[in-house]
Amino acid sequence: METGRGEGRAEPRRAPAFVPVGGLGTGWTALGASGRFWTRAGAPGDGADALRLLSAFLAVRAETSDGPLARILQTRPFAEHAANGCLGAMDWFPAYPAARYHAPRGPLPLDIVWTAFAPVIPFDIEASSLPVLFVTVTLRNPEPTARRASAMLVWQALPDGRSRDAVQVRPVFSMADGEPQREPGEEPPRLLEGFQFGGGQDVGRELVLLPGEPEAGGMTGLLWRPADPEEFADGWRAFRRDGALESIPAPHGRADSAAMCLERRVPPSGEVSLSFVLAWRDENSGPCGEPPHCAARFDNAQEIAAYAIQHRPYLETAVSQWQERCFGTSLPLWFANSLVNGLAPLA
Repeated sequence: METGRGEGRAEPRRAPAFVPVGGLGTGWTALGASGRFWTRAGAPGDGADALRLLSAFLAVRAETSDGPLARILQTRPFAEHAANGCLGAMDWFPAYPAARYHAPRGPLPLDIVWTAFAPVIPFDIEASSLPVLFVTVTLRNPEPTARRASAMLVWQALPDGRSRDAVQVRPVFSMADGEPQREPGEEPPRLLEGFQFGGGQDVGRELVLLPGEPEAGGMTGLLWRPADPEEFADGWRAFRRDGALESIPAPHGRADSAAMCLERRVPPSGEVSLSFVLAWRDENSGPCGEPPHCAARFDNAQEIAAYAIQHRPYLETAVSQWQERCFGTSLPLWFANSLVNGLAPLA
């Protein structure tokens, strides 16, 4: 998705401090020049707390001539113990409702572009009120030989507002079809589909992390607590070494984060895109604590994610078209930036 064509570089002078990405009146995530994820639960005017830094990040791993190498796509880490794994610099192109980053070829042998966007579309309240966030990493290989590469998105659960404990995180599985003949009574292997945050006993608030493509091969996952230095080191070591993760029980039976990893072959002089989707349903995230607009349309966060994935081509095209009406004119770039990013308070 070629959104976020605003004035760039690491700290664009006329760009906002951050870009909120999330449906109108649904609560949102904010991204700034560093690539760190912030969040604010609830809609404007409901008395929600200020921005909170998440133990969340996007990372890329690739094979090099000296062995595997991995980097967190942040210039400032979400925590000090993750500082050694961060990139040195990225260009940031904020254009509400999208934030786009470019990490030129450096320590990793790939050119990396990643985008986070929410579908805010003029005159389409149904799409604009979807509580959904797409995160896409495009890996470009300038070399004449193919490379294996992986992208990992880590997301943190937050307290549900009724206690100080984070909501429960659990993997979501499906049963594999079309497998070779099995013994009578033997169950088919379970396939990881994604992760669910909340739901069940955490009534009223639910979030899911799923791959952005309907059939994403090469997906692995991990229940995690990256805010813990020792646990972060163990999970990061596995990702850097293997480009994959193992679903293992969380320490003490409970995790506050989940990591999803997608692995692909990047062809010679070619590119691949790896995509994730976050969708949430919070019955109290509408204005003044009322149910959000989408509450009457969907029963749970998985339904929201499935709908967004199915209609993604339209959502991306519609956002690109209205942005192009500003950036694709003779207007000075600073003025086009102001027109587009000036809409951010709508979130």
